[in-house]
Parts: sequence; structure tokens; C-alpha cells
Amino acid sequence: MRDYFGEIEQGATDAALKPSVRATFNEAVQAGSIAFTLRDAANALVPGSVVYDAPTKTATFTPTGLLAVGATYTASISATDVAGNAMAAPDTWS
Repeated sequence: MRDYFGEIEQGATDAALKPSVRATFNEAVQAGSIAFTLRDAANALVPGSVVYDAPTKTATFTPTGLLAVGATYTASISATDVAGNAMAAPDTWS
């Protein structure tokens, strides 16, 4: 359901201090169904907020605080489309 990427690309290790992570779906999803998380190398959840832009079908996760330069993070997203079909499993990348 997505095309992704954003400002943290797959395999990135030099994240900017406060980047956003974007995932673009290939169909419209229900904004309230989006579960978008970011975890650090220790698997700790990075606090942040998620905004969904329906016209572009893009969800954006913005961390509340700064990210560590040189660190690797793992993003995960799942959602339900407007017809009520949930993703079979979250899509995860780092």
C-alpha cells in the first residue's frame, strides 16, 4: 500500500537532527487507522506525531525530539484502506 520513502532512506545512517519520515500509499487510507512508528537501534520507541495528507496519500511521522546523528532507525507503518481492508502486516524498513 505504499511507495515510500522520505527523508530517512533505506539504509541511512546519517539522519538529520529532526527529519520527517514519509510513506506514500498506493490507495487512499483511513487517517485514523494509520499506525506509524519509529524505533532506535535499541528498539526504543521514538515519540512523535503522524499527519496524513489525503490528496497525496502520504503519511508523515515527525519525531518530537532530535535524532542521533549516525544512528540507524526502523520505521513501521500499517493502515486500513477506505474500503475497510487492513494491511496484512505492517511494512517495516530501516
